[in-house]
Amino acid sequence: MSDTIPESLVVQPPFAFEPETPVTTAVDEIKDAPLNTNVYYAYVVDGERLAGVASMRELLNASPEEPLSAVMTDDIDTVSPSATESDIVDAFTAYRYPVLPVTDDDGRLEGVIRAADTIEVFESESTDDIRELFQDVQYDPTEEGEYECFECGTVITAESPGQCPNCGGEMRNRRTTIE
Repeated sequence: MSDTIPESLVVQPPFAFEPETPVTTAVDEIKDAPLNTNVYYAYVVDGERLAGVASMRELLNASPEEPLSAVMTDDIDTVSPSATESDIVDAFTAYRYPVLPVTDDDGRLEGVIRAADTIEVFESESTDDIRELFQDVQYDPTEEGEYECFECGTVITAESPGQCPNCGGEMRNRRTTIE
């Protein structure tokens, strides 16, 4: 593997908004994207600094007039532009997100890295090892984690909660990808 992240992996995030942007504005802009645009997150930037991330599910379950700052998560897992290929693989393995933001030492959003692109670039170097790392998330249902309700969007920290305490809907571990 090479010493640093290949520049071809870092792409501009498809959607970045200021914190005061209403949810409805963000959703409308995302709706206007070309059909082949995969959208997992809306990035919230304050100036150039990454302030938060809101998943599509969070946006769709939010009140349309709420600002993104009220919906976003500010506990963000990122990678550095100087990350090695090994660092990137470790980050995707640890966090299990389909996309990771790339931020510099001052927290400025420089772009994003997609897991699928990472697999393609690294595939020629060690196909089986890399592919194995990116398999669907395996988690212990007895381990405490964040769960999100498919019905109302409630997020709780629990050990395998079963049904949503607010609406009785089905819960999913947030580290499990949605297809």
